[in-house]
Amino acid sequence: MKRPNDYLPDLMELLDFPAEARTTLCSAGKVLMEKHEKALTELCAGYMENPEENGGEVFERLDKLAEDCGIHSYTASLVFLCWNAQELHERYRARGISDEIFHDTMMDLHYKLAECRNVYGIWGVFTRNWDAGFYSLSRFALGRLQYEFDNFRGESYTAGGITVKKGDRALIMHIPSAGPLTKELREDSYRRAYEFYRGEFPGKPVLFTCYSWLLYPPHDQMLPKTSNVVSFMHDFDPIFSKETDTFSDAWRIYGADAQKPIDQLPRNTSFQRAYADWLQSGHKAGVGYGAFLFDGKKFIRAAGSSEHL
Repeated sequence: MKRPNDYLPDLMELLDFPAEARTTLCSAGKVLMEKHEKALTELCAGYMENPEENGGEVFERLDKLAEDCGIHSYTASLVFLCWNAQELHERYRARGISDEIFHDTMMDLHYKLAECRNVYGIWGVFTRNWDAGFYSLSRFALGRLQYEFDNFRGESYTAGGITVKKGDRALIMHIPSAGPLTKELREDSYRRAYEFYRGEFPGKPVLFTCYSWLLYPPHDQMLPKTSNVVSFMHDFDPIFSKETDTFSDAWRIYGADAQKPIDQLPRNTSFQRAYADWLQSGHKAGVGYGAFLFDGKKFIRAAGSSEHL
């Protein structure tokens, strides 16, 4: 294996990081290792031993080392995650998981880099605890979407004569900020996920679920019928939804301007305008939870729902 800072440029090229970000991250990696190589080597080993359990303590210690070097926590965190991607890649290969899936999964670092730059003006990552699922090999990107195991969160759901109850095993999907969420890309991802996970649902269709602000039912009212968000929402049978007092996902739409008063929110895109108008009219944001069964070729939907594919 390569030394961490020798691997860093390779990964950033693979993930198509912007040139300015590469320069910033390489410089930060060099300073960190020159001053704290032994401690950082120990932190890398500790993190990869159990990202879910050890991540909190590891990143707290990393923050102290970064502060000592005059490097922002967000930048140091992304450098650290990039270093550890080399070990993660070896674990993918040991499990026979393709380089394509590794690439698609690690592209989340590219998306988080762009989000951090857009929201805070910093090359780095501000959602570092989220990445534990990737580094523990429990969450994978399969095409456009990301998946991991979850338990069904509704009370019950019946489709095609199959009844799912609360706590039953399911896949839950996540939607990275990777551009358009078209029908073609979504359905390609569902097929990939079915093939990847079908062995975990022997003899049964795979239960797909999603809990997201993108599944908030009022999108039917505020967005055009041609919207990819509306189309995505209709892939699912709705299980439950709720309003939220705060719009914690506003940064996904408005970036650094998300904290501005509603009447000052940017209206540069139709999506921004639709949400600003909705909120300014006194409505609230919210989240929705949906589900569908998929047998690799077709959706199995609740009575009254249309089938796709």
